Amino acid sequence: MIVLHHLSDSRSSRIIWMLEELKVPYELKRYDRVEGRSPPEFYNLSPIGKSPVLVDDGKSYIESGAVVEHLVRKYGRELKPSENDLPQLEKYDFWTHYSEGSLMMLVVGLFVNNKAVDMSPFVSRFLVRKITNTINDHYYLKELYLNLDHIDDHLTTSKYFAGDYFTAADVQMSYPLLCLQPTILNTRPYPNIKRWLKGISSRPAFIAASEKSNDKYFRLFNETKFSKEEDEPEISSFSISA
Repeated sequence: MIVLHHLSDSRSSRIIWMLEELKVPYELKRYDRVEGRSPPEFYNLSPIGKSPVLVDDGKSYIESGAVVEHLVRKYGRELKPSENDLPQLEKYDFWTHYSEGSLMMLVVGLFVNNKAVDMSPFVSRFLVRKITNTINDHYYLKELYLNLDHIDDHLTTSKYFAGDYFTAADVQMSYPLLCLQPTILNTRPYPNIKRWLKGISSRPAFIAASEKSNDKYFRLFNETKFSKEEDEPEISSFSISA
């Protein structure tokens, strides 16, 4: 029996989705955050207190990418291209690692700068905001737009990230793009990313994961649905959870 220890508003949201796609029985144990972080008991499951923690046949797996690969290897080979399909397999490998490498680094950078403003004393908040906005404008947003252009260009000729059919690479890419959807993706024209997001959000397993997790990324996606297009996103509202 699989047990997923799920910290609210964390990367384990996509593991719930993965388990729903695989249709394997699992028990979901929920943990609420304490002052935005993992509760003390979660450190008994993970030495660094990070989610997800998946227990399968008594063995624990941490790090969402490693958890996804374990689930694919044991339960869902159909969610990874065959070794005989090298072009699709290479795309799968690239996007699976890209999600937590190149892309998530930029998402976290925006989050940290936003938290720096929120946590700064009132008397210095204006200055901190000016500094972080400068960093965002000259590095994080500049790099992020470059990466989003790359993603959107790729999806011009590819229905999913690894090719014409859904794979675990789409599950991995979902978290950073769901983080960005309520702000940046909802205010700038990325038609192929938006088409992809609409496609994955209609999958029964995605809908089931959204209902079971009730995490804010699923909720924000369902609430915004690309309702507006403006020149620039409101970064002050940008938020992710570690």
